[in-house]
Amino acid sequence: MNYAVHYAPVSDSVCFAWENNEEPVKLLIENPQKDEDEDKKGKKFSFSLGSKKLEGKKVERNDFLESLTPDDIVWMELGGAGDRFARACAVKKAKMYRVPTIFVSNKEEREKRRKEQEEARDSKDKTAKAEPLAVEIARRIYRLAFEKPEDFYPYRTIDHKINDVSNIARFYLAFQRKLRVAHTLRSKALYRDLELIGGEWENPDISRFEKLLMADKDVIEKLKEEEKLLKSELENLLK
Repeated sequence: MNYAVHYAPVSDSVCFAWENNEEPVKLLIENPQKDEDEDKKGKKFSFSLGSKKLEGKKVERNDFLESLTPDDIVWMELGGAGDRFARACAVKKAKMYRVPTIFVSNKEEREKRRKEQEEARDSKDKTAKAEPLAVEIARRIYRLAFEKPEDFYPYRTIDHKINDVSNIARFYLAFQRKLRVAHTLRSKALYRDLELIGGEWENPDISRFEKLLMADKDVIEKLKEEEKLLKSELENLLK
């Protein structure tokens, strides 16, 4: 089975699935972290045996990944959050082929389509409707994969390692800059304020704040430990 996927990290992803020369079926790969009512979720993704005819047109992301086999081919864009999705597909031994984003979309076009969608939404003409750009991009990936597969790059072993370095570096910087450093600076500011106003506070019992700040120190120490582990993993990957 072939899948042309326009991946979206925080919303649903659009996919066109096809086999041999059959007409593609549009699928919605649902983000499991979306806050949806249970009755709005799509049917579980599955194939009938033999013909592999798609039974449902909606699939949760994890179910989609679990369904992949070494006989499947996933076609995607290069870069961005799609790197992590590509890695997850490759772990399931599916064949991965990726194309530079410029082949299927660009910034100017995305901005133009966004305006068209806003105009269609605000229009009094209820028949006015602009197709979501994500659907169009997924369709372009399908056409390109079907007509010019040589424009795609295969996902290689070295890409897997580069992906791991990128992910660990991303986590490491998040722990260092967004969590530990920001948390440490905020705690120090609270300590300074506590020392300044502690003696003059109308309510002299400030022990509860001191306990919270001491607990805050434990959090910072744990963040430091995790940061060191991530740094060590990153250094090992770069050897």
